[in-house]
Amino acid sequence: MTVTETVPVVPGEPLGTAPFEVRIDLGGIHPADVTRLLEIASTLARHGAVVAVRRGPFIALRLRRRAPRALAVALRRSFVDLGPTFVKFGQLIASSPGLFPDVAATEFRSLLDEVPTIPTRQVRRIVERALGQPVTTAFASFDDVPLAAASIAQVHRARLADGTDVVVKVRRPGLRHKVARDTRILRVLASVLGRAGGLGQMMNPVAIVEDFAATLRYELDFRNEARWMAEFRSNLDTFGDNRSVTTPVPIEHLCGERVLVMTYVDGHPVDRLDLLAGSGHDFEELLRLGVRAWLESAFEHGLFHGDVHAGNLFLTTDGKVALLDFGIMGHLEPAVRTALRDALPGLLLGDDPRGVVEAFFALGAVTGPLDMERAGEDVRRIVAPLADKPLSEISYGELLADVMQVAGRHRVRLPRELVLVIKQILYFERYAKELAPGYQILSDPRLLTYLLPQYEVPVQRPVLTTRPRTRPLDGDPGAGLLVQAVRDDRFGWDYDPQRPELRRLYAKAKDKQWNASVDIDWSIEVDREDPGGLSEYLPVMAADAFDSFTEAQKREAGHVFNTWLTSQFLHGEQGALLATSKLVAQVPDVDAKFYGATQVMDEARHVEVYGRYLQEKLGEIHPINPNLQQLLEIIVADPRWDVTYLGMQIIVEGLALAAFGLIHQFSTEPLIKQITRYVMADEARHVAFGALALSGYYDELTSAERLERQDFVLEASWLMRDRFLATEVWERLGIPPSDGLLDASRSPMMQMFQHVLFAKITPNLTKIGLMDEKLRDRLVAIGAIATS
Repeated sequence: MTVTETVPVVPGEPLGTAPFEVRIDLGGIHPADVTRLLEIASTLARHGAVVAVRRGPFIALRLRRRAPRALAVALRRSFVDLGPTFVKFGQLIASSPGLFPDVAATEFRSLLDEVPTIPTRQVRRIVERALGQPVTTAFASFDDVPLAAASIAQVHRARLADGTDVVVKVRRPGLRHKVARDTRILRVLASVLGRAGGLGQMMNPVAIVEDFAATLRYELDFRNEARWMAEFRSNLDTFGDNRSVTTPVPIEHLCGERVLVMTYVDGHPVDRLDLLAGSGHDFEELLRLGVRAWLESAFEHGLFHGDVHAGNLFLTTDGKVALLDFGIMGHLEPAVRTALRDALPGLLLGDDPRGVVEAFFALGAVTGPLDMERAGEDVRRIVAPLADKPLSEISYGELLADVMQVAGRHRVRLPRELVLVIKQILYFERYAKELAPGYQILSDPRLLTYLLPQYEVPVQRPVLTTRPRTRPLDGDPGAGLLVQAVRDDRFGWDYDPQRPELRRLYAKAKDKQWNASVDIDWSIEVDREDPGGLSEYLPVMAADAFDSFTEAQKREAGHVFNTWLTSQFLHGEQGALLATSKLVAQVPDVDAKFYGATQVMDEARHVEVYGRYLQEKLGEIHPINPNLQQLLEIIVADPRWDVTYLGMQIIVEGLALAAFGLIHQFSTEPLIKQITRYVMADEARHVAFGALALSGYYDELTSAERLERQDFVLEASWLMRDRFLATEVWERLGIPPSDGLLDASRSPMMQMFQHVLFAKITPNLTKIGLMDEKLRDRLVAIGAIATS
């Protein structure tokens, strides 16, 4: 069977608006396949989806011009008549919004549960042949009325002789032959659609059908499902606290290729709100537990449930989450898990698409030459809006459609596992909106642990080598890091523009100035006891002592951490103000002095806005954290202009940009979100300025001078890490600092913050020529970046 061509009937009209004709050569085809192909064409024509014409050795199918909904209905009816393979393919369409048009996904959803049943006598005959014994011998009782019927199988309730309630899953008869024949034909039709260009090429229909055929081959053998079910359940039992998540248990001696017997789960699908109402269950907590178990399985063990639609996700009568039907599973290799974790910060914060693009490289999904800059800009266009609204307002279906469009444009083929992961997130999004509208899955701090790289926990701070002609800072110099006592202000008498990229940044800075008194809406009321929806992200949440706090103490803890964190932002901005004013005097070229002057104005505005917010809205300013104070003193005191750049523009400002991104994404307090949005725009320019100013400079230094800068990076990274352990806050809350520090290091939000922070800093260290394998290993050793 070969496809000769795809001919548009109305020239110039794109696919989807004009009918198109598919001509298939029937020569050399097995008669049974020809008969089935003609049956498919006749069925599609009878329901009004196509016009089918036999023309000698060809069959021609011409898509009818119909409204999208009418066409979807015609296809759904045709698929029902064409039997199990097409019903299963229709279920794939229904369960993959974003991969297929919404109107089709919605229409085909009825195929998830509207399937004809197998006659009772046939069911009993299949069971007896598979088990090698009469039904009355294998079971104490067997209910002939099925619990459910699906495209591949139907299930019946039964009871074993020992009183165990079980479910018997029975495969439909004659499926292997039918599926093999139908998938051969689907491959031909898929190649036709792929040659049509446009949407067809972007969707990669050949790959979809190949994946569909491979999935069906595994799903038809119930021994695979029994094995996966047992492995998934074992993973639940051996990792974490999953007592509130359950699965059926396969009865091994009653499981075979065509029949699967497993324990019965008493409950209701998560979308049956009519049956779940009044149960007294905490839907948000149960949903969180189910999602956590799924993420744990995927990212810790590599095996995950690939079809968690509502019929496969139950809430049990005893208040547990149950995952059912393990026929479709996904496997994430360690490299894939690492790539997905590395891409997460950019997807969450919407400001750094490079990690997403690099993840495609790591997944081996790029099928041709890729323009990294153009691909990055396309991804930025998709993910940038994520930083401007809470995750509960994001449609992952629309997001996936955008990703598919960009993937097609840049010849990126989405791997099956990635599609399955995204599909499950779409399911969970739907359940969250129905069961717990206020729940934000991807911003749940208790789930972030499974999505982030793991870090080494350092035992002690490394001691750095002191250098000649140095003196310690006033107070504790910390870890032997000493700075030179000489200052060197520099004039620049050449006023001709020498660095156009800095002049452009200077022009942008002038254009983007804002007034903290006018542009910020200070009339917004702020509840001092409510940290803007951030209470669950605070390190104190991980503290064992937190469970014993009263509600009043928990509110006080939220207030203390919120004011402490915002106070550190204020102090850091004053440090930036002093450092950048020093830079204007010390940088060697006038272009950098011009831009540096605008940054001085930016930093003064930041000090103003955070000071006012703390004084007027939160009513308290905490002292500066000792680790932050020490780093700022080092940065300001060191006379080498590049070290000030390195410390302030690359490390401190890089940290600030990551921190503000998290606050803007996760906070629900409107005033701090407004402030943060303005400040983030400034900080992004500051980080870019540092990378531009230092570009090429370290190539001119000696190896000893480069090593001094790397020592500084290591010390600064350690201080920034310690800054957020918040020792002084633990003391104020009456929690022993030793316990608090350990609890903070386990906090998912702190791990998330650390990952995002160094995801910002390390690329710029590479860009300016300081990052090498030795420095990377040293940063891993102190727990600053994840092990590769």
